[in-house]
Amino acid sequence: MKFDHEYIEKNKILTKYLLHQLSKEETDKFEEHLLFCSECRENIQKTNKVFDNLYSASSEIDINEIKKSYDISNKKTYFNLKFLYKIAASVIILISIGACLYLLFNKNQGKIYNQVSEIIPVDTSKSHESDTIEHDIKPVHKQIIASLEYDSLLFKESLFFEKIIKDIMRGSNIQIDSPEMGQEFKYNSEIIFKWGGTSGEIFLTVFNNNDQLVFEHKAKSPYVFPEKLEQGLYYWQLENEEYSLCTGKFFVK
Repeated sequence: MKFDHEYIEKNKILTKYLLHQLSKEETDKFEEHLLFCSECRENIQKTNKVFDNLYSASSEIDINEIKKSYDISNKKTYFNLKFLYKIAASVIILISIGACLYLLFNKNQGKIYNQVSEIIPVDTSKSHESDTIEHDIKPVHKQIIASLEYDSLLFKESLFFEKIIKDIMRGSNIQIDSPEMGQEFKYNSEIIFKWGGTSGEIFLTVFNNNDQLVFEHKAKSPYVFPEKLEQGLYYWQLENEEYSLCTGKFFVK
């Protein structure tokens, strides 16, 4: 079983994968292919969006069909014209009564308030001061909430790479010295990749937590990462020409 693009397209592997219709062997083979095929990963995301649109569209069609069948029906409706007139008249009467009670209540309440205010003077300076403090605090709260939402997106875990780390984190022969799994680096600090137990041509790839490739280069241990990464969660892999050797993650804060 060779999972190249011709086989995947011919046997509709991608769609079957999203619908959980593959066997365990086929699933393992396809996920191994996804490790180093960004094209298939993008196709999965696009197909997922198509499925979501189809589901939402089908829901709208069902509702419209129900409305249409109801409107076309020749059955008698209880809400005939006379009945609607009665409802409208009842609503108008209730609104009128409610308005009268509201005006009467406010009139009496105003008299009581005026009597009380004459006895107990109200200090308006304190309420004005509290309004000013509240006005000053609100923008700060908004900034804090916006900052927390931004940070949560930067460090949100990728389900795809987390599954890889859990299932096939490292090859049997390779030994990773750095970075450690989940290690934190300060912004603009030096990041060194160091490994052993493997030979041949090795490629280092780095992805952000949105599964987007941000770096790819042929590497030799120890390898000093040449770029400065923004704050966030990153996943990295060591690969040879055939398959991925290991997968890890680190944070830049």
